[in-house]
Amino acid sequence: MVRTKAVPLSVMQIFPALPAFALAMFRLSGLLLAAPLFASSLVPVRVRVGLAFGVAVLVYPLIRHQVPPEVTLGEVLAGAVGEVTVGVTIGLGITLLMTGVEAAGLIISQQSAVSLGEVLNPALEEQSSFSAQIFSFSFLALFLAVGGHRAAMAAVLDTFTVFPLMAFQMRESVVLLLVELLTSAFILSLRISGPVVLALFLTETAMGIVSRTIPQVNILSVGLSVRLLVAHGVAAVVLTGCAEPLLTSVRGALDTIRSAFDLAPSDVGMIS
Repeated sequence: MVRTKAVPLSVMQIFPALPAFALAMFRLSGLLLAAPLFASSLVPVRVRVGLAFGVAVLVYPLIRHQVPPEVTLGEVLAGAVGEVTVGVTIGLGITLLMTGVEAAGLIISQQSAVSLGEVLNPALEEQSSFSAQIFSFSFLALFLAVGGHRAAMAAVLDTFTVFPLMAFQMRESVVLLLVELLTSAFILSLRISGPVVLALFLTETAMGIVSRTIPQVNILSVGLSVRLLVAHGVAAVVLTGCAEPLLTSVRGALDTIRSAFDLAPSDVGMIS
């Protein structure tokens, strides 16, 4: 008589678990599709899929009862849209801040006449100015240093307690969230690029006065070099002192995101 080992998890137990597990992966995948660093092309797709799969395995025991056993395939597909929306909204909200920081670098490049020498940005797979890349990578470094990636993941995981699977509906607060974060990104861009633009304006004014008082000086031959020195000198000072405004903006964005999804304020994952 041949004895067979018992299968720890039968096929009949796997199929009922698939809807809840797939919906959890959709919500997590939304974050990985839009959040800074997670959505970068520098991170292989296999790594992102593996991360979403691994986190879904961990949270599944807590959310498996949120999906009724008699759920249909059509209901799962319809609910997947809402699940992806939750993750994408949280990731996109933080990405807007990074876009504002990159826009500040782009403004500096255009005003200092170095935007002509654009290079490939490997994180976005598009042409970008040198100053924009410096500011965007500085934002990513600060975002990782303070644990912003962990705080973003914690915000997505906390939504399971407020919005069960297949229960999310688009609401006005989500739209207002994106508008508010877009405004914050615009203000942050002005705060970063403002000192450099002001310094360049004063430099142009001084060179204009010199050209009128001393016509022998060829301003066109030295103007570009002076603008480059002033722009990058002031930008270096701004870059060394913008850690606190960037940190405040990241914390404010995460608090705004949590408030829009009716989540309690939390510093989980963030480093002071």
